[in-house]
Amino acid sequence: MRDDAREMVIARLFDAGRTEVFEAWLQHLPAWLGEAPVLQTIPPELAVFTHMPVEASGDYVTVIARFEEKDGQTLYTSRARRWR
Repeated sequence: MRDDAREMVIARLFDAGRTEVFEAWLQHLPAWLGEAPVLQTIPPELAVFTHMPVEASGDYVTVIARFEEKDGQTLYTSRARRWR
């Protein structure tokens, strides 16, 4: 399998505004994943971070989380890339 073919995408539509969803997501991120290094944030639009699962033996995942406003709701799309 090509490295660029390894991507997992998760999408969900929330019945809340983009800023509210972004702030709640960012607040809970450490509880879900520990102190994952946040590489970039553009509130309330984008967050990029890395995550290394305990069993990964040094492998890591880069996650790109986007928050798009859609008619008063928020479409959350997460793309996880680069794992073995």
